[in-house]
Amino acid sequence: MTGRDDLEGRLPAFLANRAPSPEPGLLDDLVRQTADLPQRRRGLMLASIGWLVVGAAAAVAVLVGVVVFGSGLVQTPVAPGTHATPSATPAPGMTTVSLPVPVQEKAIVEQAEMVFANRLKALGIGTFTASAGNDLRFTFLIPPSVDPADVDAVLHTAGRIEWLAWPDGAPTPNVGDPVPQGVLPLFDAASQITSVKLTTGHTSPQVPEVELTFGPVATEALATYTTSHIGQPLPLALDGRILTAPIILSPLTGGDVIITTPSVPDAGLSAAALAAILKSGPVPSGWTLP
Repeated sequence: MTGRDDLEGRLPAFLANRAPSPEPGLLDDLVRQTADLPQRRRGLMLASIGWLVVGAAAAVAVLVGVVVFGSGLVQTPVAPGTHATPSATPAPGMTTVSLPVPVQEKAIVEQAEMVFANRLKALGIGTFTASAGNDLRFTFLIPPSVDPADVDAVLHTAGRIEWLAWPDGAPTPNVGDPVPQGVLPLFDAASQITSVKLTTGHTSPQVPEVELTFGPVATEALATYTTSHIGQPLPLALDGRILTAPIILSPLTGGDVIITTPSVPDAGLSAAALAAILKSGPVPSGWTLP
């Protein structure tokens, strides 16, 4: 960076190299030569000399402006944008959660940010700030109606849901067990869940439930499978682990499923958190959780 004093000292020489001064006596000779000319011609010549001086002055002013602005002596302030890094110290009562960013692709980071934001809204957290940089950071106030454990669950779960075609003769699935190799999903749940509701009353007025409605592909797959597998388990897996494993008591032909919570808390997930995850869908495939 060039200092102001150094720049002012070098500027005259720099301008001289770009626009050298006229030879000594040149302007006096021009004035004397116009003395014997008719008045009209004399005025035109003097006017030309005047415009020449004005043009040279303008050129010098432009050149000085370029040199000064280019040197960094004049700086234009830049207003902070919406992606400004939030304060490291949140306001009293506020919670800040920082998630590691495992990818560099901007589109994947933005998609993951949208998924997590939608989960927070589904839980009942309507106001928060989000920023993406070296980490993905959310700052918000947890209302009394929201369980902090649910917030932690929705921000640290990939959310990949699968209804599994459990092999005949395979051991009974247990909540929390990993999905055995070779066990396949009945359908693509992420694209087939059309409605998610957090309800109560189907099994007990006090027991929260998650009511799901499926699209036509999932509806047909469930109807076909459950009709031929009465008395067998229909496991639901989340991120590669068994979340719940109800026994099929009758064919599921209407495209609706009720998930009750007695077994879900065994996997460390409440009905409210599960509903928020199912409403928002999984994080993008390129996003991995530690």
